[in-house]
Amino acid sequence: MKLKPFKNRCMRQTSSIAIIGSADGPTAVYSDENDAQQHEQQAFLELAAEKIKPCERAFSELPAYLADRYAAIPYTLSEREAETLKINVILNHFRDQIEWPEELPVHPTHRQLMDWHSADTSVEQARQLASEDLGLQILAFKLPDRYAAEAANETVSRRFRKHSKTIQIQRLDEVRIELETTTGYMALHNGRDEVMNDIVLWMGVSEQDIYERSPRFISYAYTCRQLGKL
Repeated sequence: MKLKPFKNRCMRQTSSIAIIGSADGPTAVYSDENDAQQHEQQAFLELAAEKIKPCERAFSELPAYLADRYAAIPYTLSEREAETLKINVILNHFRDQIEWPEELPVHPTHRQLMDWHSADTSVEQARQLASEDLGLQILAFKLPDRYAAEAANETVSRRFRKHSKTIQIQRLDEVRIELETTTGYMALHNGRDEVMNDIVLWMGVSEQDIYERSPRFISYAYTCRQLGKL
């Protein structure tokens, strides 16, 4: 799960672990931060690097774990879903294939931010790149509905409660995990945070991840802290 972060700290960094349709989990670390927060993050990561030991599992073992642990079954992505995954992988791992707008200053004005976003065509550029040319290997798996995030359904249920009616809310969004095996990109759609936390811990980190403070290490460290393991 390697990536090159945005060079300018005022822009949001992207992660190789994504939770879509759910609350922020281990990727909550990837957000705009002021200097004090960055200092706190750096101090925490230094402490985590001292305490965390290498415990890496190969990414190739993940499909078998998903099947055993979550009864996951292969899922065929739609054309739109596959394209979205491809774009996310490219923006995380093939940034040198994209022409980016001129770098922002450290403390950009609102106007500078607006101009930057107006000039940013990265998504469209990524859309034009072919998965085959980049050697992408995409897999997807569907998880049983019991692993779905419940927040959306609870909100809808409360909306109808005042009418004193019992209404069965059926979740239309499927819970799935998407993988790109050559880069280690992983995304959880509409699933509970606990699922991603479990996968992050199961995958572990290598000695190189710890040394480089890689995104995989950062996600692992913050997940450990969130669960009281660090």
